[in-house]
Amino acid sequence: MAVQAWLAALEARAHAGLGDAAAFRQAQDLANNALDGTQPDEHRHGMDFRHDRLDVTYYEGTGLVTLRQPDAAQPVLDTALAAQDPGHLKARSIVQLAVATTYAQQREVDQACAVGTRALDLPADQRIGPITQRGQDLLRELEPWRGRPAIEDLRERVVAS
Repeated sequence: MAVQAWLAALEARAHAGLGDAAAFRQAQDLANNALDGTQPDEHRHGMDFRHDRLDVTYYEGTGLVTLRQPDAAQPVLDTALAAQDPGHLKARSIVQLAVATTYAQQREVDQACAVGTRALDLPADQRIGPITQRGQDLLRELEPWRGRPAIEDLRERVVAS
């Protein structure tokens, strides 16, 4: 059951990437409805479990960010962040960058920069390609406010990653 729910969440995220909000919601609802039947012994690489069941909030939250629905994305991403073990620095950084992007989409530039800066505050050996990509995506969202000191500080951190 976990693999089916996880694949539905991945499908939802793919629909979000294509800009199809209705198909995203349909696939995400399918994933969410299957979660109660998941068990920790079904764990596969890439899956997050919380309270002994699959957690697909990361996929839902990032899909909502992609669809530019920041108000809906923020509480989902907060749940996704809570599902990440504090030691999973890379995963936490990626989720935090998604949260920062929601603030940028809401034109809360200072908050976006603060969260983005915290997300990039991790050891160099933890900085992987997806983190850099999410940082660059955040900078694109912040482009209308380019030149602000907080954005330029964030830009330096992204380049350093």
